[in-house]
Amino acid sequence: MRLHRWLAAAAFFGSVAGHAADAGSRVVAVPGGAAIHVQVSGSGSPVLLLHGGLQNFDGAYARQRREWAGAHTLVGIDQRGHGRSADDDRPFSYQG
Repeated sequence: MRLHRWLAAAAFFGSVAGHAADAGSRVVAVPGGAAIHVQVSGSGSPVLLLHGGLQNFDGAYARQRREWAGAHTLVGIDQRGHGRSADDDRPFSYQG
């Protein structure tokens, strides 16, 4: 459940960032967990992009990012232990 709240916060962060000038990569420390890499780009209504197993945000959404960034603020994460996010010894899950 905590991860769901964190993802909602990431979507909110994307909606307030909202401008390409504010875009970039950030590392967000999840309470009690690993540091998660977050990328924000584009402008407009927020869209949260979650990659599948054994992927990362950069590889999973390259085409969509180019097409959607003009109309949406894209918030993408690298799940714990994937891409540029740190790992720990918990099992992988999008559930808290």
